[in-house]
Amino acid sequence: MKVIYAKAFIICIFMVFLGCKVDKNQAQSLGFPYPTATKYAIILPILNADLKGENAQKIVSHCKIIGNAELNWSVEIEQTDDYDIVLNYSVLENGASAIISSAGKTTSHNLEITKGRAIKYPFNWRLNMERKLIGQISLTKGLNALNLSLNVSNEQIETNIYSLELIPSSKKELIANDLRKIESIRPDMKWFSKLRYGAMFHWTSEAMPLSGEPKSYKEAVKDFDVDAFAAMVEKMGVDYIIFTGSHAQPHFPGPLKQWEKEFPGMTTERDLISEISDALKKKNIKFILYLSTHIYGKLKDVEQDEFERLNFELISEIGEHYKDKIDGYWFDGWYQCHEKFPTFDYEKFYNISKIGNPNRLLALNTWLYPINTQWQDYWAGELYSEGVPQSQSICQTGPAKGLQFHHLVVLQTDEGWVHTKMNTRIASPSYTNEELVKYISSCHDIGPITLNMSIYQDGTVGEEALQFMKNVKTHFKDN
Repeated sequence: MKVIYAKAFIICIFMVFLGCKVDKNQAQSLGFPYPTATKYAIILPILNADLKGENAQKIVSHCKIIGNAELNWSVEIEQTDDYDIVLNYSVLENGASAIISSAGKTTSHNLEITKGRAIKYPFNWRLNMERKLIGQISLTKGLNALNLSLNVSNEQIETNIYSLELIPSSKKELIANDLRKIESIRPDMKWFSKLRYGAMFHWTSEAMPLSGEPKSYKEAVKDFDVDAFAAMVEKMGVDYIIFTGSHAQPHFPGPLKQWEKEFPGMTTERDLISEISDALKKKNIKFILYLSTHIYGKLKDVEQDEFERLNFELISEIGEHYKDKIDGYWFDGWYQCHEKFPTFDYEKFYNISKIGNPNRLLALNTWLYPINTQWQDYWAGELYSEGVPQSQSICQTGPAKGLQFHHLVVLQTDEGWVHTKMNTRIASPSYTNEELVKYISSCHDIGPITLNMSIYQDGTVGEEALQFMKNVKTHFKDN
């Protein structure tokens, strides 16, 4: 995909030099416009559809359908045009077809088997989401009724659907230009693709100590032993860590003035982020900051203007304050944010994410759903359990098509993301050393694997988990 984009960019420059425009059909032949929805798409979430089916269930932001089903939307169209129909779905066997109809016009498509990640996932969610072009339909300006009939040859076939997108033909050239633009300004990702593995720590206001009553968040920040933490991380052999700035509550472990203004009492005098980054950089370990956008952006309580203001101002301050202490961002909650604010200015947010460090990387987590923008640098990759490695560093299939490969898995699946149980030891790793080493090795020179490790409030991970990671380090040190 990267080669395709590079060729497209060269062709575009050549045509601009000649004073020519890029033909829409030619742009499409270059692989556009379907890596992501872009700001020109009309997005119809499955949760907004009138759903009819004997065995259909809405889960999170998608719908799990066994057998046949019918979905109906009412959609306001701003201009009469031919619209490409893109379906965000997952199906793991042949025999499913989709029929789209509106005002007597119909198009049908046999749904291809989707691929890109592992089938297994907790709670038996068999998600393997991809964005697929399934047809084209003419729609007129004004209110349109749109029907999707899902037909299967075997009533046991499972189809998971996230959303339907309508892409106006008249906007294809603009979409192609946007995609070329982001490809032309992304930083060099070769160093990232060569990283082997890193650790994510959900050290949050909810993290519990091994025993006894938890400290307040401010006390825990004050007492955090940075030197001991850095020494522990070094023993794991990781190339980088992802550390939590804010999670379920809008705390931040540092003295940020704008953050304190928005969330009084939720910042700290001690700059824990700065201290951890400095300590790790002495050991050649990179630092990526985790932030939960739907929390600090007050997603449930604000409209888009305020949501954008919070994002732009708070992230600008972080970038200006920390500069090259932060090598990357991992922003959570972006499928929720995109569903509420599909016209969010991703390009502006991307540029803001580079403030203080133009080489800083950006990932916007959309879980297992297809990414909602190419204005990011690598896939957040929240798989929970191990996934299917890509054959190239730029994903060619699956929900992350067009982005740098990266997978995030949980080392202790009995724990989840955060160690929240009082007076309880952190659970044992859910993998053997051989399994994890094999998985990491299979992704070598393609992209890194991040292991979410449960952590106590005092900043330790427990001897069993530490020894496990020491064994992983030993393997790669000797190979």
